[in-house]
Amino acid sequence: MKRSLRAIFSRKWAARVLFALACLATILAVACVVGNRIMRNAWETYRAEAIRRGVKLDLNDWIVPADRDRDGFFGAPIFQSSNVERTRAALQQSGAEMEVCGNERPAELRKIQREYVEKGLIPSASDDLGGDILRGLDAKYGEVWTALREAESRPHGRLAWDPESSIMGNEHMIMLAGVRLHLLRLAAHVARRDGASAEDELRGILRFAHTADDPPSLLYAMIRTLYVGLACDGVWEGIHARVWDDAQLERIEAELRRFDLVADLSCGMAGDRAFWNWAFDDLILTRSGRRIFWSGSDVKEPLWIKWVPEFWFRQDQLRLNDWHDAYQAQFNPQGGPLRVAAFPRPARWYPLAGLTARLTRSNNAHLEHVISVQPRLQQARLACALERHRLASGTYPPALGSLVPNWIPSLPRNVKTGKAPHYELVEGGSYEIRPDLPVRDRPTSNGERTEGVWRP
Repeated sequence: MKRSLRAIFSRKWAARVLFALACLATILAVACVVGNRIMRNAWETYRAEAIRRGVKLDLNDWIVPADRDRDGFFGAPIFQSSNVERTRAALQQSGAEMEVCGNERPAELRKIQREYVEKGLIPSASDDLGGDILRGLDAKYGEVWTALREAESRPHGRLAWDPESSIMGNEHMIMLAGVRLHLLRLAAHVARRDGASAEDELRGILRFAHTADDPPSLLYAMIRTLYVGLACDGVWEGIHARVWDDAQLERIEAELRRFDLVADLSCGMAGDRAFWNWAFDDLILTRSGRRIFWSGSDVKEPLWIKWVPEFWFRQDQLRLNDWHDAYQAQFNPQGGPLRVAAFPRPARWYPLAGLTARLTRSNNAHLEHVISVQPRLQQARLACALERHRLASGTYPPALGSLVPNWIPSLPRNVKTGKAPHYELVEGGSYEIRPDLPVRDRPTSNGERTEGVWRP
């Protein structure tokens, strides 16, 4: 036994073990070098082919510089650094009326009216419900509202986007509050049956939505979708109350026609693809994962980032780009059916398995959100056309096809089925519009719209 132990721990055996370890290390080093070269060449080949297809992989093509032109939209005083924090803090202290926009039934406006009386913003409640709401808003948000309107009078601007700085700044929070103020003021004007002022408030909401034109990221596409969804709530308010004439409805439908939320989603995903390629390249060059996992956080990077060979990250980068290709192939410019692309589930031992799974879940969630809002946009456009038809003939048409081309250029199609929304006349001389599939949607005050179904 002792002789065996001495043999094992002898210099000869130690030399053999060291030699075996050296051989293994050499094999691993050669495998890493060969693997790195293979995957680097595969990535360069893919990148060149993607650029030939017109794919914009360079992040510089997507960066939107900050527009601080003194005469531009974001050059307005309300967006200056010296004012933006104070303005944001004041808006965050707003009352409950900022949260009920889109559900402004007269009963809820009465509730806000009583709140304004209790807080001394208006002397007493009057029969002019809309006027009381407007006077209360002026008393509570007068300074902010004046600054917002001054900004809206300036030339159009775009939200800045640069991954080296804050992606979602205070500008979005201020604009979201502005959208909600516009929506509440729209409901007040509708209560007063002032169609011209209600249309002006709606245009204010859509102007904010246009600051995210050609969204450079999914985040900005979601901002634009949020603003458009709130604008649709305002359209339903006005149509339900029948406060708009033919010319106003024609202008509103033409403005809504400019928005294509599915195309915005495709654009935002393309921008995100450029961002993730930039982040992967940085990870490979610096061996730091701060741009992918820990940007803006205090989480310590795991040690394995420093030791994982390049080919491991390159294969994940290629997988993500292949998945983006499959996703982008769904966006049919002719409005055909849209499906959610399946992404191969990564193995649990894969270092970036959590990242790829998280990205795909996030993108699928964004797509489903757009699919839920796009029908509302289509219904709003159809409702404008149907109301114009009623104003001209006194009745609603028996089928949507009767609206083309006099009242609407073409019928919008469902993004999943490629079919026009379902339309039917109902008792009482009204109608019902609903998409071909259930849509997650919150009920509104305008008629009976639940699960994507709306009846004026």
